Amino acid sequence: MHNRNIAGLARVGLVFTVAYEPTRHGEPVDAEPHRCAKIAWTPVNLLPSNTYRYTVACVRAFCDAQPFALSGWG
Repeated sequence: MHNRNIAGLARVGLVFTVAYEPTRHGEPVDAEPHRCAKIAWTPVNLLPSNTYRYTVACVRAFCDAQPFALSGWG
């Protein structure tokens, strides 16, 4: 994902996926509580309304099988 934030700063982010298996994966742990309001396993079609634009763009690209996407460029 090539992302430009609301301040105009650009970065490239790499996104990795894993199939969620309830018997193998426990509850997620927020290792950066000063940066996140909450962390949770969420179905891709039910993202919270306050999910960062960059994260929504990453999920959308995954669902659309796009290996590369732009976010915040227009």
